[in-house]
Amino acid sequence: MFKVIQVNLHHSKAATAALNQHLHQVGMDMALIQEPWINKNAVMGLNTSDDLVAAYVALPRLNGARLVVCSAYLPGEAPNPSMQLAALVEYCEDQKVPLLIGCDSNAHHTGWGSTNTNQRGEELFSFIMSNNLEIINSGCVPTFVTRARQEVLDITLCSERFANHIKGWHVSDDASLSDHRYVRFDITLTLEKTAEAYRDPKTTDWEGYRASLMMNPRNFGTTQLA
Repeated sequence: MFKVIQVNLHHSKAATAALNQHLHQVGMDMALIQEPWINKNAVMGLNTSDDLVAAYVALPRLNGARLVVCSAYLPGEAPNPSMQLAALVEYCEDQKVPLLIGCDSNAHHTGWGSTNTNQRGEELFSFIMSNNLEIINSGCVPTFVTRARQEVLDITLCSERFANHIKGWHVSDDASLSDHRYVRFDITLTLEKTAEAYRDPKTTDWEGYRASLMMNPRNFGTTQLA
């Protein structure tokens, strides 16, 4: 079993130090990190500053299968998804390689637990659905927390056929010293017969949801426009 942690460090030296200590104490196998600490155009405490980083991971106990793991930061002012992320998803689909994405989406959608849905969220959600990706987020615990607001911005995605290997997705209570909280989950190397809950927007009655939203938007944490 691989232990995975996902977090946006918000370019913070303190958050980077806290993560390094957490990795040492808890013994994580993999970290999906967005917005690392930068000083004079150099990444400090880590080894990359790209908005998207992907790597092959060998899974020897799954008949030598390979997995592409990706950490993606989607800037709020850029198209959603980015061209790089769209190209990676297309590559993995063409190569028939499962893909795991840890992403700071900078977007709202109730499909991954946000309090509301905005245009960026609609665009990313449509991309997710059209590319047979699964949203692993479970529940509505905020991943982004400041004094002014709390929201679910960080999402975990994977190829549909790999979803059953992701276990125990949750937002950690451990202090990250960033405005983003740690997301934790495991990758199992053997399939169990017991079912694991995860968010599956394909089974949601979106027509019913939209009808309920129009009738009583306050129940969904939104404001009705005139």
